[in-house]
Parts: sequence; structure tokens; C-alpha cells
Amino acid sequence: MIKKFQFSRLDTIGAADAEGDNFLVDCFVDNGYLSHLYDTQDHRFILLGRTGSGKSALLLKMLQTHRRTLLLKPENLSLTYISNSTILKFLLDLDVNLDLFFKLLWRHVLAVELLKHHFSLNSQKEADSWFQTLRNKLSSDKRNQDGLKYLEKWGSSFWKETDYRVKEITESFATNIKAKIISLLPSGTTSLDSNLKLEKDQKAEIQYRIQHIVSEIHMDELTKIMELINKIFDDPQKPYFVVIDRLDEDWIEDKLRYKLIRSLIETAKEYRSIENVKTFIALRQDLLTSIFYKTRSAGFQPEKYESLCINIEWTKEDLKILIDKRISELAKNKDVSSAIDFQKILPKSINRDENPVEYILDRTLLRPRDAIAFLNFMIKRADKKSQFTATIIKDAEEEYSTSRINALVFEWFSEYPNIYNASKILRGKPSQFNLEEITENDLIQLYLRYEDFAKQPHCQIFKLVQKLGDNEINYDDFRVKLIRIFYLVGLIGIKSNSWNTFVFSIDSERAIQKPEINQKVRFLIHKAFWRNLGIS
Repeated sequence: MIKKFQFSRLDTIGAADAEGDNFLVDCFVDNGYLSHLYDTQDHRFILLGRTGSGKSALLLKMLQTHRRTLLLKPENLSLTYISNSTILKFLLDLDVNLDLFFKLLWRHVLAVELLKHHFSLNSQKEADSWFQTLRNKLSSDKRNQDGLKYLEKWGSSFWKETDYRVKEITESFATNIKAKIISLLPSGTTSLDSNLKLEKDQKAEIQYRIQHIVSEIHMDELTKIMELINKIFDDPQKPYFVVIDRLDEDWIEDKLRYKLIRSLIETAKEYRSIENVKTFIALRQDLLTSIFYKTRSAGFQPEKYESLCINIEWTKEDLKILIDKRISELAKNKDVSSAIDFQKILPKSINRDENPVEYILDRTLLRPRDAIAFLNFMIKRADKKSQFTATIIKDAEEEYSTSRINALVFEWFSEYPNIYNASKILRGKPSQFNLEEITENDLIQLYLRYEDFAKQPHCQIFKLVQKLGDNEINYDDFRVKLIRIFYLVGLIGIKSNSWNTFVFSIDSERAIQKPEINQKVRFLIHKAFWRNLGIS
């Protein structure tokens, strides 16, 4: 007897978080990226995409399918230990450039993790035995001596967890530099107190001299250890991959996080010289932009980094395949003998003539997470049914649209935590509008919610509201700046003239400039947010 397929309200086709997605292994959709990741001759190493675009899923797939893949998580690196270091805090408060130290730290972590994994070092005894064997093998070649000295210095802790090594090298750096710093401070100073009062000239002199000391950190040992690693990992048939994910989470405060990630990017560039090792860093596009903007130095050219990036993008066809696979997997888990075609369990149309698949995908930001979320809300409402109806899809859209606004707030919280309050200005607007349709009265109503905005004083939108109230900008400038933010986060698309189509930031990473926004330009609120914003 063939079991009839029916949805249960507790069914899902996966989870938003790749690590908790039990459908990922059997329903993974490779839309062309994996082959590039496994190609050691392809030197691109930054996986770039918006939240939910599948960066983590790609890296997890590598972990599941390639045994020589290592995963490093920021929360396991004890980087909070760095942010709590009295000496590093003191140096950062003086605006001393610690890039060299951070690069040393990353070089050390990556080198040790590779060696530990390659030689299966899980105890002190194994580490000692391995080092003795390596020393006997390489000691006859003088070119290996510096690398061996480095291993002898740090090798006894190779078998320990990564966070131990982060603390170890941070403590070593702090101990070596502390006495030198104190010798530069006013007479009688014995400790580094954040409340230490320094005159402007004193601070400048100390800053200059400390910077010189930091710049003298000896990197030759680590250069030699990379040369040694290149010799050890010499088999092109056995490449190693290091993947670093979840850098967009708030593991430490932003200023230090940006510096650490920037140094990690520079270190990963250097590791490209090791032929059979590839390091991958997963980042959001907006986070990478913020990192480069807030850590830039004179002459910095961000376009030089474009060749290092793999942009993770999805088409509607890709998402259709993903949904089909997951619906079929759900049926398989229910012991239904025949495959379920997603198209066949949908109504013929929505709103008389709109294709239901297009209706659903038009309300995603072309990301797997959006498609999975929409389908899960639909399944919840299709309890004990074998098909979706137009009513089920529209009812699900109500909850889905609210979830997408909440996801947008979470995604952009570090820069625009007030984006939800600001989006209320779009409530009840037509789906397409021009600049004049955001009226002065709309802006006044926005300003009247000043107290709500003030709860997030670091927010760029709050700073705009402040400037409006202080008459530092007029209504026109405020309107244009707000529109640019709405475009950047994906709330609206822009159509610059009558013969062009609407463009969203998810389709083009190009920021829109102030001169492009004029009375002739049309804007379209993204369909993902229509129901939440009351757009008809």
C-alpha cells in the first residue's frame, strides 16, 4: 500500500543555520562553487555574500566531504583574551598600529593548526615524539634551522587547544614589551593604567616610540616556519583546507574585530605561497566594506582585493532545484514511495494569473535562507494537507515578511540598528514611488520618534535624525541619505530612467551616489517586505 503524502505542521525543509540544517548533507546544491574551492591553483579565498547566501553551507560541505579540512571558529580562539589584555588596550588607546602583532598571531595559529592536524598531535608525548623525528630528518639542512628553532620554542604546546596558543603568544608579546613601554612613561610609573593622564606632547612621543618598538617584532622565524610548512605539505594529491567562518558575529567589540579580520585577510594572502594549503574566510559584503573603510591606511586600494573574492550568488533556477530537493527529502523521510514535485503541489496561480513559484521567489532576496524560511511557514499552515493553496501561501507570507524585516535588522545591526524604526516611513506607500512621495510630514513623523532612535546612539540613522533636528541638514538631504541606506540594506531597488529595470543591492554591490537620486528616479520596495509594511 502506497503511503499518501501529507504535511505536518511540525515538518520543515531545513533550518536557517547551516550547522543545524539536517537537510544539508542530502540536499546540498552545488551551483558551481565547490570545484573552485577545491582547486589549489585558484587563489581566491574570501567567500563573499549576504547573510543566508550559503557561505557556511559551502564550508560545512567541505568539512563533510574532505577529511583534510580544518574549521576555525572565532569563539574558540579566545580572542576576548586579546581584548581584555591591559597592555594591548593601552596600545590601542594610543592608536599604536598593532597590525604586525596580529599578523604574527594569525600566522602562528594557522601554522600550528595545520601541523597539529597533519601529524595527529593530541598529547604531549605525541608532540615530543613528532618533533624529535622532524628534527632528525631536517637538522642536516641549514635552511631549516630557523624553522626548527621556532618549533622548538612553541612545539611543546602544539597538542593543546587553539585558544591556549592565542593566550600563549599574546602573553609572550605582552611580557616582552611591557618593560619597554613603562620605561617610556613618566618617572615613577610602574603599571599601565587606562586612567593614566598624559600631556598631548607626551602621548605623541610615547606613541611614536612604542610604534617603533612594535614594528621591530621579529617576523623572520615565522617566515621560516612557513617555508618549512611548504616542505611538509608537499603532496599535491593531499591538499589541506583551513576554513574560518562566523566572523560576522559579535565575538569582540567592532574596532578590534575589524583590525583582527583585516590582519587575517593579509595573513591568508601570504599563506597562498604554500602550494597545497588553502585558507578560506567567509564574510558578508557589508562587513568587508566596513573593515576596509575603518582600517584603511594612506594609499589603500580596496579594488585590489576584488580578485581575492568569490561572490556567492543564486539564481531563481538554483533556488527551485534547492526547494525541489528538500521537498523530495521531506517526502522520503515520511516513507512516501514516489518523489514529490514542488510545482505540482502548488496552486495553478496566485492573484489570478501570477505563477506561484515566481510569487514565492520574488519575495526572497535570492538566498537559500529566505526560500527555506518561506516554505517552512507554508508547511506550518498546510497541516494534514498534501498541497499548498493560494490562501496558505498568502497567510504564510504575513509571518515570513515580518521574519525578513527582523532578519534585516539583525544583519545590519552594527551599522543601522534603527533600520526597523526608519522603515516605518515606507508603511502604506505604493510599491513604487519617487522622492517627492516621502513628504516633509513623513520626515517630521520620523523625527517625532526621536526617543526611540536615541536608544541606539551609535546608529548612523540616529545621527541623521540628530542633524535634522539641529538644522545641520535639510529635508532634501535627509531624504536622499535615508534612501541610500534603504537601498544598501536591500529594502528598496532603484530605477534611474524609464528604459532601465529596477536594480537592488543584492543584484549589484554598487552603492548609489547622491547625484543619482533625483525627482526622475523611481524606487521599488522589495516584495519580501510588502506584507509587513502594508504595501498593496
